[in-house]
Amino acid sequence: MHRYRSWLPSMRKFKLNALEALKIGLGAAMAVLICTALKLPHPASAGNIALLTIMVTTRKQTLSLIYKRLISYGLVVFLCWGIFPRIKPVYAAYGLYLFLIVLVLWSLGWKDTLSVNAVFGTVFLLDQDFSMENILLEFCVLGVGITIAFLLNLWQPDRMIGQMVYEKVCLVEINLLEALNELAQAIQGTSQASLDSRSLAHILEEAKEGMQLINQYTQNKLLPKDEWLVPYLELCFAQYALLHVLVNQIEANPIQTDGKYGVVSYIEELAQSVIEYVPCDQLLEANEKLIQKVESFSNETMDS
Repeated sequence: MHRYRSWLPSMRKFKLNALEALKIGLGAAMAVLICTALKLPHPASAGNIALLTIMVTTRKQTLSLIYKRLISYGLVVFLCWGIFPRIKPVYAAYGLYLFLIVLVLWSLGWKDTLSVNAVFGTVFLLDQDFSMENILLEFCVLGVGITIAFLLNLWQPDRMIGQMVYEKVCLVEINLLEALNELAQAIQGTSQASLDSRSLAHILEEAKEGMQLINQYTQNKLLPKDEWLVPYLELCFAQYALLHVLVNQIEANPIQTDGKYGVVSYIEELAQSVIEYVPCDQLLEANEKLIQKVESFSNETMDS
């Protein structure tokens, strides 16, 4: 069965990745340059901090990560001061530090700050300098890295991501409409279906990619005209679940149902809803009921 794919979304995704790579490279270089000019210690650390902070793809995530980096720096200083001068050998001290920092950060749900805190732990382990001056200098290194990341992440390719979202929705619609129509014809016996479980996999893949893009778009910029996208993609996931159940039934027991349980009529209605507006909550409810009926029919068949 032919499934529609376009090279345009792939080109947009490549362009998006290229822009992110450029932003990361530029940000890391600027952080190192500024720290070097200010004669701050370990300028490469600022580059790593900028890199790891720019990697998040939304403004909201950037602000959240910066907040967690600032708070966790105090924890890093406290643990390093309490462990490194007192525990020997070095590998035992660093192992204990990592154990405690991982335990605390993971308990807080701050896994995304671990890499930067490991960098600062290494710095303090090597320097063994816990003077207020050195602590403030390292804090300045952190400040340079997160400031550069914040400024660069203020720019997000909202327009491009928005275009990718709508392209993904259209791609899912085309493939879903084709699959539904083919399934309805196969159940009625008017044509032989080439639709199978494997051929459905890419529909789910496209829907998941669409949901990821929508989440990114939502956290950066969601206009009132775009608010329907999230429940719409949720509906696509539910429709995929129904298709998966029906296709498995046809593969296991390829018989004509003559519209039993309203399968054919529902599929035809569902196919029409792909291109015409039908409230998502109504379709989700009908979708769930039909899945239950089909699964119940399957259990009865197996028992008999």
